[in-house]
Amino acid sequence: MYKNSPKLFRLAPLALAIYSMSLANGQGNGLTFTKQFQFSQVALGLNFNLTFSITNTNDNFNNLGFVDVFPAGIVVGPAGLVSNTCNGTIVGAAPGAGDFTFSGGSIATNVTCNIVVQVTGITTGVKPNSALGGGDLAGLTANSTVTVIAPTFKKEFSPTTITVGQSTQLTFTITNATPVVLGIPGSFNDTLPAGLTVGPLVSNNCPGAVTTTPTSINFAGAGNLPIGACTIVYNVLGATAGVKNNVATGSTTLQGQTALATVTVIDPPDLTVSKTHAGNFFQGQLGATYTITPRNSGPSPTVGITTMVDTLPAGLTATAIAGTGWTCTLATLTCTTTAVVAANTDFNPITVTVTVAPNATSPLVNQATVAGGGETNTGNNTAFDTAVVTVVDFFQIRYAANLTAGDSVIDI
Repeated sequence: MYKNSPKLFRLAPLALAIYSMSLANGQGNGLTFTKQFQFSQVALGLNFNLTFSITNTNDNFNNLGFVDVFPAGIVVGPAGLVSNTCNGTIVGAAPGAGDFTFSGGSIATNVTCNIVVQVTGITTGVKPNSALGGGDLAGLTANSTVTVIAPTFKKEFSPTTITVGQSTQLTFTITNATPVVLGIPGSFNDTLPAGLTVGPLVSNNCPGAVTTTPTSINFAGAGNLPIGACTIVYNVLGATAGVKNNVATGSTTLQGQTALATVTVIDPPDLTVSKTHAGNFFQGQLGATYTITPRNSGPSPTVGITTMVDTLPAGLTATAIAGTGWTCTLATLTCTTTAVVAANTDFNPITVTVTVAPNATSPLVNQATVAGGGETNTGNNTAFDTAVVTVVDFFQIRYAANLTAGDSVIDI
C-alpha cells in the first residue's frame, strides 16, 4: 500500500530542516507582523498614525525587531512615537525623520502588541511602505500604502465674454477630496491682468479671510476645511477690451498649484439709426411713410432693451407705427425690442405712417433717436430726414360757361 514509503522517510529530514529554518526566521513560529496607516487617503500636511502590530500565538519571544524606511514624502510627525506596548527600544522616531528602528522587543504568548508612530505626508502621491522584520521577526515583512493628496484649487469666469463696462463673476473653488476635515484650508493670491478691476464680494464660504485691492484678491485660509468644496465669488469689471488671462497662485496646502481662467472683454455694441422717405410730400397728403432702420454698428451683439423714438415736426401727424419684432406705441412714437442683434447688423425696420397737414410748410425735418442695447457711445444715436412739401394751389371747379382767363381746368 505504501510502496513509496522509503522515499518519504528519506525526505523527512529535509522537511524538518526547512521547518526549523522557517522558525528561526519568524515564519511559522506563531508570530505575525503587520502595519496599517490610519487612513488610505490623507491630505498633504495632515498628521496621522502608522500602527505596527505583532501577534504571538506561540511561546514568549524577547528579541522582536524591525526597520522601517518611509517612502519619499512621508516623515515622522510632530508627536513622534505615540505608544509602544511591545517594549524594546525605538531609535530615530524623531519629528521629521524618514526612518526608525525597533529592537529588543518582547511579547508573551497569545498576545498582540502595537507600536504607534505619528507620520506626516509632505508631498503628494501614492506612498507604498514596507517594514522589514529582524530578530524573532526575521523574514517577515509588513506592508501598507497611503495616498497623500492636496486640496484642489481652480477658478473660472462666468460669463467668459463680456463687453467693456460689464461685470463677470470670478469663482475660486477649493476642494477637499480627502475623507477627513483638513486643519489647513490653503491660501492663494490672485493679481488681475490689466483691464480688469475687482468689484463687490458675492459670496464666501471658505474658512479664512479675503483681502482685496482694486486689482487683486488674496485669501488666507484659517481654521478647518470641511470635506467637499468651498467657494469664493467676486464680481470683476471689464475696463478695457482684450483677452484677459488670469493666474492665481496657491500657498500652504495649495503650494505649487496655480489656477488659470480667461475672460474676453470686447468693445460694446454701438447703436446708430437711419431714416428715409420716398419722393416729395404734398399738402393734405394721406398715408405718407417714413422708414426708420436702427443698426448695431458696434463689434459685439446688443444686450437688453433697445428703444427707438421718432420726433415728428409740426405739419405731420402720425397715424401708425410698426415693425417686426418691435413693440410700438403710437401716442409717443416709441418702439422697443429685446432682440439680440449681431455686430454690424441692422434691426428690423420700423414704418411710420403720417398725414401731411393742408398748411404744412416745406421742408419738414423728422428726427429719430435710438438708445440702450448695451451701448456706451451715445454720440451717434440720432438721424434726421428732410422732406420737401409741394404746395398745392386751391382751385374752384367751374362750369365751362363761367371760366375766366387764368382759371385752371381739370378733368374729373
